Amino acid sequence: MSCKATRTLVDINTQCLSCLIHFNTETCINSLLDTSVEHSPHFDWVVAHVGSCFPHTVITRVLSCGLKDYCLNEQGPNAPKLSSVVGILGHLAGSHFIDIKKALLTLFQWSLEPNAPGEDRSTTLQKTITVPFLLQIASMSPILHKALCSDVLPALTLEVIHHLSTLTPDWSPYLNGKQGLLSLCVHLVVHCEEGAHHIVQLVLDTVQHEEKGLHDTANTFIETLLKENGQHMRAHSEPNRFLQSLENNILSLLQHVPSERQFVHNVVMKLLLLLGRHNVAAHVVILEHCLLFSDVKDLVLLVASAPLSNAIGLATRRLHTKSLESVEIEPTRFWNNLYQLLR
Repeated sequence: MSCKATRTLVDINTQCLSCLIHFNTETCINSLLDTSVEHSPHFDWVVAHVGSCFPHTVITRVLSCGLKDYCLNEQGPNAPKLSSVVGILGHLAGSHFIDIKKALLTLFQWSLEPNAPGEDRSTTLQKTITVPFLLQIASMSPILHKALCSDVLPALTLEVIHHLSTLTPDWSPYLNGKQGLLSLCVHLVVHCEEGAHHIVQLVLDTVQHEEKGLHDTANTFIETLLKENGQHMRAHSEPNRFLQSLENNILSLLQHVPSERQFVHNVVMKLLLLLGRHNVAAHVVILEHCLLFSDVKDLVLLVASAPLSNAIGLATRRLHTKSLESVEIEPTRFWNNLYQLLR
């Protein structure tokens, strides 16, 4: 914008758009997107700059135009306008992150609405393909991934998961089939900075679902996620974002130990093992909880590299203040577990 000629052209463009945007919004945005596609990534900042003058309208319409193009082309990450959509929203995110979060959530909620009588086929298709579109743009941009985790993820419920499972056959051309969908979801979850505890709880609930297909998919997903997290820890020195997010809500995991449901217990113990390897402080908290509430089999899995003395100290302090606890603590369980470990 330091170039006077460039600034003048952008200002003219903005002025023209301000005159037309309330009368033919989609044509305006499509025209900008087409130009952006032709000259991407060099023109993305121009669209973003113009969009900053009408952030809500431009963000909403860029998503809408991007979704229509994504549906029409069935090329997944290679859809013509997808990179420009991601680039433009990325430029806008610096100043309008909240608007982007709201727009993503609104689009997701719209996709869940029942089809209206007489609704045209293109609108119905766009609703069906909205989730693959959102997953795709999140995989291409850390800032959009963060926005999705922040606002859209909490809106996922077991009921919504069940509804989305009925749409997955239509997603295959966009995500390289069922395996492509699984790989993309696992990749996004491994890199999520918040909401990991919500994802784990949702998967554990889905595994208990009476529909076998849904049950099997959730089972495959959690096993793949555990494997991917283990590989990520071995291959990368930097902290694992998914496990960091779980650490911030570790009590949500510990409430499942012990669990009467064997599958839940096994999954949670595997996650706790990963957490313990990822963070020593978390390992101490986990071991302390198991000393008080679980049995020696779980402790043997956890104790190999844990600072046992620290965990014992935490556990004994909780025993002394157990009158303040909202859950019942049995001292005999603690002393028996400790005896079994130390003998």
